Order: sequence, then structure tokens, then C-alpha cells
Amino acid sequence: KHWAGAGCARSGALPRMCGFRRELHRCARPTSTSPAQARCCRPPPGGHLPLLWKTTAALLIVRSAFTLAQRAHSSGPCAWLGWRSIATGHSALSLSHSAPHRRFESIRHASRSASASDQAKGMSAGSDKLDRFLSKAGALSREQAKLSVKSGDVSVNGRTVTDPWTQIRVGHDVVKVKGLGQVILPDWVTDPPSIVLFNKPAGVVVTMATREEDPLLQSHQSTLREALPAPWRDLLAPHVPALRPVGRLDAPSVGLLVMTNSSGLAAKLTTPGLCEKEYLLRVNPVPDQASLIRLRSGVDIDDKPKNSDRGQTQPCDVTIVESGDKTAVLRFTIREGRNRQLRRMCSAVGLTVEWLLRVRVGPIRLGDLAVGAARAASPEELRAVFKLVGEGGDG
Repeated sequence: KHWAGAGCARSGALPRMCGFRRELHRCARPTSTSPAQARCCRPPPGGHLPLLWKTTAALLIVRSAFTLAQRAHSSGPCAWLGWRSIATGHSALSLSHSAPHRRFESIRHASRSASASDQAKGMSAGSDKLDRFLSKAGALSREQAKLSVKSGDVSVNGRTVTDPWTQIRVGHDVVKVKGLGQVILPDWVTDPPSIVLFNKPAGVVVTMATREEDPLLQSHQSTLREALPAPWRDLLAPHVPALRPVGRLDAPSVGLLVMTNSSGLAAKLTTPGLCEKEYLLRVNPVPDQASLIRLRSGVDIDDKPKNSDRGQTQPCDVTIVESGDKTAVLRFTIREGRNRQLRRMCSAVGLTVEWLLRVRVGPIRLGDLAVGAARAASPEELRAVFKLVGEGGDG
């Protein structure tokens, strides 16, 4: 009754959403300043709005949000909003300035769980980021996928996409990469992941880039593409799914380099603490017991500034295989793989590494594989690897 007195210019009107407070103030303001009208239009004690106005405001806000969702559903995302995501129920709407053509229908199933058959085939239903999908399919590495998408070399359902985080419907949307064609997730049930063993010679840089793409390569060094023998060289990118190295060996180091065409398998094999790696090193001088204890318990090799939170290396097994007057051969068994880790560990305790040979990765051993040669993993080695990572060939 406080708001229905004479002199209220808009006593029965609902305020518009645009300028809600200004409109509400106009509704409450009397057209005359007479004392009687002022008393009639005075707000309730305490200055609080009546329950009717509070309820009306809440309903208008809900209706506005519902209208916005309806517009997005019918006409695609509004890039001018600049919002990254709007969630309504179980449907997700991804918006981006760089991808205004992204439609709601292409990503509305993001929260649906994968069916059992799709999971068995390595094809997870629902959505996935475009760069991660290309990496899982073995077409490009994660970084290469981001660069290709930003360069406009990737299309989804016939439309060029420049946002690596574009959500796609796996198994439904058609993804094509310039120079590769259509990219699909492999069926790891009917065609299990491949594993190739390569005895890397010294001077080979473990990189997927060509000599033209990597200006840091020196004249006496060679790339993996140049050193890997046929027919394995033909399975490198742009072959899909492409063989890629599991971890790295620096250029002076030699020995076992494991390669696979499954990015999921490679990620699990490089998970710290899961897969043992065994090395033989000749060091100078002969280490004393104090140095061996430090190496076994962990050494701070200072990964700053990029990985300053890593701290000390994990405990590892170190034994002396052979000892001479000035040098010794050490056997290291580690469960992580940091950049030039063994060389930096030895340097931290005053040892110089003369040569480094990797002889084992998990259940796979180098054996008598000749330097510069490569071979496919045996069925027994494949089963042992799948058992180690806890998967039956799922990529």
C-alpha cells in the first residue's frame, strides 16, 4: 500500500531489465513534492523493498538468463559476449573471440559419458580439445597441433578452426589437417599400438623436426628422421598414426630408444615412478662411498627456473659394475626422466661422464641390437609393456 498512492507515475509498471535500478527509482519517485504525496510514496520502515518487487526482480533475472540460453541454442554462440563458457543444465556452450563460428550443436554432448563399445575402440564419446585429439590420434604432437591449428591448417566439418581448445565431438565431427587429410582415432582393439626399438648412435638428436626446421642442429649431428632405418623411417610423421619417441636421449648418449604410435602409451611410460630405466655410465674419477650414498638417496640438480618445484631426484639404485685406477662403470636404475638427469647427478657429486648407454626401458631390453639398427617389439615384449601400464592395448 505504500507504493500505490497517488502521484506514483508508474505505480503498476514493471521495471525494464536495462537500467533496472534507475527504472525502479523512477517508479518510486512521486511527481509532486507535496507532504501528503510524499508520505503516500514513502518506502516501508527500514528502507527495504516490498516482497513483490524482490520476487519480480528475481523472476526477470531468471527469464533473462533463459532467453540468452535460447538465443545461443538457436543462432550459435555470440562471440561479442566475450565469455568463455555458459553452463545451462548438462549442456556446455564454449565461446571464444577467435572462433565465432563454433556452434552450440557441435559441443552440446560434452558431458555425456563414453559408451563401452567406444571405450573399447579407443574412441571416447563426447567432446575433446582439438589439439589433444590430434595428439591422441598420432597425427601431430601437442605443440605441433597447437601451431597447426593457429596457422589455419585444421578444419572441423569443413570450417577452418584457429583455436586449439575448440571442442569437437569425437567420432562425429570430421577433422582434417592440411597435408594429412582426415584424422580419426585408431582402433587399438583390432590394431594394437606399435612399439619399435632403436639403438641410437652418438650424435643423433632425438627430434621430430627436420634440419631445415631446426637451425640449432650442428653439421656433425643428424636427426632421428635421418638416422632411423627403413621401413621405420616411413612410419614417422606425416604418417598417421606416427611413430614418436618415448622420452629422449641427448645427442652424446647411445642405446635403447623406444618409439610408439600411441600417445597414451607414451605418456604412461614416461610417468615418473612407473617405468624403470637402466643405464651404464663410465665416470671419472672412481666414486667413493659418500658419493654413491648421495646418488642413491637423491641429488638436487636445480631445474630452475622452469621446474623449480621438482627439488631432489628420486631415490635410485646405483652399483659399481667395473672399477679401474681412474674410471669406473656404474649401473643406474631410475624411475623418472629429467633433462640430462644422470649427467647432472654425477656432476653434482664431482664425477665426469665419459659415455652413457641406456640398456633397458621397463621390460624391454636392448640386447644384441646393433648400433643404428631398429626392430619391432616382440609379442612377449608388447604384453609385458601393456601389463606394466595397466592397459590391454588401449591407446
